[in-house]
Amino acid sequence: MGTSTATSTAAVKHVIVETQALDEMRYDTVGDWVYVPDRETLYIYVADLGDWRANMAVAMHEQAEAMQCLDRGISQEEVEVYDLSHLDSEDPGSDDAAPYHLEHEFAEWFIERPFIGQFMSQQKYDRMFQRLPKWRGKLVGLGKRLADLTQEPRYETENT
Repeated sequence: MGTSTATSTAAVKHVIVETQALDEMRYDTVGDWVYVPDRETLYIYVADLGDWRANMAVAMHEQAEAMQCLDRGISQEEVEVYDLSHLDSEDPGSDDAAPYHLEHEFAEWFIERPFIGQFMSQQKYDRMFQRLPKWRGKLVGLGKRLADLTQEPRYETENT
């Protein structure tokens, strides 16, 4: 995990986490992040594993990965292009060739796993992933998701 060599122009002021059914995910993944620069918002989507602690472990992984990618100049598009071109991989970020491999590995081994270890065994956590049904959603690319997020706010706050 090296230090940033790129000058990051990203600014994250809001992080929104949404847990949803696996079939509602953009593609066959348990965790996904979308950064919307105009809103300075990082959206994190987590497929429901059936336990809020497990869902939050995935969300923490996604947030750590996204923050490192944004800081290091690894774009959302680079991550998505790699993921969508490796749909047959169980975990594309674990592939050495992934442009965000180091960021993914840091998020898994230094954030997600230690966090979940406070609540349950790694074996129990792994079984939650194994029990997920086969993804049968509709593949949705980043452009569609960004258009949805930038046209209509999905979340209302007291300040909006």
